[in-house]
Amino acid sequence: VIELPDKRDFGEALHSVLKRFHDAWGGAAFDTLDAAMLAASLRRHAGTLFAPMTQRSPAMLALARRFDGLVDGYVDWLRRHAAEGWRCTAGEVKRRLPLPLDGGREITLHGRIDRIDADASGSQRLIDYKARRADSLKTLLTVPGEDIQLAFYGLLLGGAADRAMYVSFERA
Repeated sequence: VIELPDKRDFGEALHSVLKRFHDAWGGAAFDTLDAAMLAASLRRHAGTLFAPMTQRSPAMLALARRFDGLVDGYVDWLRRHAAEGWRCTAGEVKRRLPLPLDGGREITLHGRIDRIDADASGSQRLIDYKARRADSLKTLLTVPGEDIQLAFYGLLLGGAADRAMYVSFERA
């Protein structure tokens, strides 16, 4: 039985493609680069990832096409973000943070930060990629205690981030 891909499969593929893309470009000033060239590069990285997945499960073609439809929007956002002075410094960063508890006990938090950007002043911004609509993310942020992921990542980074944001990969 070949399982059909689901939203989680798309999210994992999205993270992998963006990691490859940003690793290849490093801390490039995307606002100074040609949008078509960046889109072509992102599509090449997507093709490298999606081609073998589609061979194993042809239904992955739908996710590959969905991603392809988001490339131009991401490149536009990336260039605007870079024009504000932000540069990608790290991606898919695994962190752990031991926290002492009463009675000599300890709990260790584990997480993976999608992306960390910095500007010329040294300010850092945490970025979390989401395959959900931006309006649903905004709604979750208004409910106290409901969406703590960005705060959690800030804690894992040791409070070094000045800002945090979601980047929605939904056409809406």
